[in-house]
Amino acid sequence: MQRLSSPTVLLAIAVLTYGFSNALVRNFAAHRTGLELAFWLAAATITGILICHGRRARPDLRLSNTQTALPFIALQGAAFLTFVLAMDLAPAAQVGAILPLEGVVAAGFAALIFKERIGKIEIVCIAGSALGAILMARAAASDEAGSLPGLLFALTSASLYGMAMLAVRRAALSNRTGALTFWACVPVFVICAPFGLSAIGPDTLTLFAISCFIKPVADLTYTAGIARAPIALASSTLPMIGMATAGFAWLLMREVPGPQAAVAATIIAVCSVVLVLRQVPRQAPS
Repeated sequence: MQRLSSPTVLLAIAVLTYGFSNALVRNFAAHRTGLELAFWLAAATITGILICHGRRARPDLRLSNTQTALPFIALQGAAFLTFVLAMDLAPAAQVGAILPLEGVVAAGFAALIFKERIGKIEIVCIAGSALGAILMARAAASDEAGSLPGLLFALTSASLYGMAMLAVRRAALSNRTGALTFWACVPVFVICAPFGLSAIGPDTLTLFAISCFIKPVADLTYTAGIARAPIALASSTLPMIGMATAGFAWLLMREVPGPQAAVAATIIAVCSVVLVLRQVPRQAPS
């Protein structure tokens, strides 16, 4: 059980489940807006968590320290909503090229505010992961012209996700990560409800049914993982999710990656392996 709760294992599960979930969402995104899909994904996470806790849901999901929890909930919810708006207004490939800045923002704030030491190798790996994500996004690029508002929303989302990554580390000291995950979905659920409820159909209900199993696991392991992982390892999560999404799209939808995507995946994989290997000796004594 101790190994299953290690940040490395939690982030690995988050990467795989998010990759699978994102690949499924791509099937429905052609005919549904981001706000519509956001509602059903948030609803799936909330429903899945409530089912898992059953009668214990009320005490288990109570926030012990709202003062530390609210900044994370606000940042995570705002990050997701601005991401959805970015995906609606700009091509997905351009948004994907900007989002790896999340890790750069998180690492920068960790060094400046929390005085967390980040070694040279870790910095190189974070930069390498971001480069790999950019190459993978360009490999999927289309000829669509990006809109300035969409790109600004993407930049805002990346910055908010980076700050949320740090906020959860403080919030998780006095709150359960399950409760933080649950309440971070509530603002998205409420704001997107008018759009999602008007989009009820076989496709959205299918997405909701599948996501009730996949999305809670992805959200819970991601929140718990970044709360416990060193910032360098947590910062590489987003590029790894992008690589997993491309892999599942290849398996499920026969979207064969080209040479540039293969090179990008190799760069991300190497950087991630180096970061994981550097954390193993540090976790062993504890």
